[in-house]
Amino acid sequence: MNATPTQPTNRRGFFISAARTVALVAMAAFAVWQETKRRRLADDRNCIKVLSCSDCVEFGRCSKSKAG
Repeated sequence: MNATPTQPTNRRGFFISAARTVALVAMAAFAVWQETKRRRLADDRNCIKVLSCSDCVEFGRCSKSKAG
């Protein structure tokens, strides 16, 4: 079996792979941060949800404490 010779990475390839690695690490860190925040606020009754209440007919006239 012959192993394929590997060519040394040029400068441009190095920077492209470094940028991809940094982007991947940043996205993973953001996902971990969002999951941590979601778990911390899961049972918080004062948390304002992004979606409006499912039982509201008109959001503007809602009498619930956190609407508006």
